[in-house]
Amino acid sequence: MDINKIVKKLSNKSWLAIDLEDLSEYVDPGFSRGEEGKRDTYKLAYALKSRWTLVPIKNGLYLVSERPEIFDETERLRMVEDAYWKIAKKLVSKNCGSGYVLAGPKSLEIRMRDFSIPNTLIVYTKNYDATLLVTDRNRIVFKTAKTGSKTGRTNAFPVFAKFSETFVVEGIKWKVASVEQALLDSLTVHKGVSEIDEYAVSKFLSKYAKSVDRDRLGRLVSCKYLTAVNRLREISRNKGFTSVYEKALDVVKREGGNCFITGTEN
Repeated sequence: MDINKIVKKLSNKSWLAIDLEDLSEYVDPGFSRGEEGKRDTYKLAYALKSRWTLVPIKNGLYLVSERPEIFDETERLRMVEDAYWKIAKKLVSKNCGSGYVLAGPKSLEIRMRDFSIPNTLIVYTKNYDATLLVTDRNRIVFKTAKTGSKTGRTNAFPVFAKFSETFVVEGIKWKVASVEQALLDSLTVHKGVSEIDEYAVSKFLSKYAKSVDRDRLGRLVSCKYLTAVNRLREISRNKGFTSVYEKALDVVKREGGNCFITGTEN
């Protein structure tokens, strides 16, 4: 195919995150069939990279360049940062389909309308575990959703998914952990997250304390999060969020089997 026609065809897909399979489908739905087609796709990608129409990023993905005629390394870094949520969603969709729930500290921030780029994005899945770099500084940690050791480490994804809600971030739909799981997961130690941010949890509670549902909190703690709910109990008591404290206290007594863990504040 004429390379100039291909460039023109891709011009309306600026900042789109694609892989080689996507490229062949956009150019010609039958283009990549068979080994010969794959070789042709690699050659096409190489030609488009040389023109900076395709910008290579990590994990076998490319960004379609917005302005290839003025492209340089600074522009590449800017594009990757500006397209972070598109890249992240492409990686999640490619590896998990719709079987994911975004959790961890970023789930609190999204609910507070903070869409800044996280150093580590925690994503719970049905059965996929990996750590993928978006940039040298930003990673996505995929974790199979499992219950705690006391409940046999069975799959907890159906519970996480049932309670999740959809939020739109930079025009992209994400399934985000419930208020209760966002709190508990932010009070859980995660690899790649330097420390528990009690200030962020307190800030979140100042807005969402009344939204914390006791039954959902109990259901989640029956799966895992016993240490986290004890942290929530202590923080809510010390910061004066009485209703949350009472719910967390009751959950520890009932679903937590009276397992009080003291000194859990970070």
